[in-house]
Parts: sequence; C-alpha cells; structure tokens
Amino acid sequence: MLDCGHNLCRSCITQSWEKQEMNSCPECRQDIPERNLRVNRALANLAKKVRKLKLDPQGKESKLHREEHEEELKLFCETDMKLICYTCAVSREHTSRNFISIKEAVEIYKVKRTDFAA
Repeated sequence: MLDCGHNLCRSCITQSWEKQEMNSCPECRQDIPERNLRVNRALANLAKKVRKLKLDPQGKESKLHREEHEEELKLFCETDMKLICYTCAVSREHTSRNFISIKEAVEIYKVKRTDFAA
C-alpha cells in the first residue's frame, strides 16, 4: 500500500517507478518521496483465500467450505477481515460483527487496487 492509500502489487509499482524520474502513485499521481511500501494484510489475506478457488474439469468453480459446518463460505466479516459461513454469522459468538457478501467485499477493496504481496 502506498502512502496515498492505493494498493498495487509490488511488481507493478516497482516497474512503474523504474520508468519514472519521480516516484508517484500510478492511480492518483501523488508524489511518493520515499519508496515506502506497506502490505495491506487484510487485502492480502482476502486475495490469498480467493486464489485458493480453482476451476474443476467441468468448468465450475470449487467453493471454499467451513469444514465444521460443511457449508460454503459466502460472507466476508469486516470486523475479523475473513470469510465466514452463514451458520457462523448467525451464531452468538459473532453477534457484534459486520458482514457483507464476498462480492461486495471484492468491489469495496477493488476500489483501491489489490496488493497480492504477502
């Protein structure tokens, strides 16, 4: 993550900076005086889980499951910054958490480009 708040993969920002005299954000063009890159852990963890999704031979997506409940993970917990199933979401343990659909989470965090660096 850059100082301006945008998220880019490490190789993309490095390539961009190699072509520039002054380091700046490729999105907003804000000057970045020091090559200070930070990892967005929440986004990196979400990206890691999404990369685990694979296509089966018939072309259908395999789904992430909560083995304890044998249920598909369909929600993103904004409080814990992790994927969660419906059974967990309605349990007493998670009553004070904020949940959104995985699709919504992707759209929200896509606004600031993803940083896949771990």
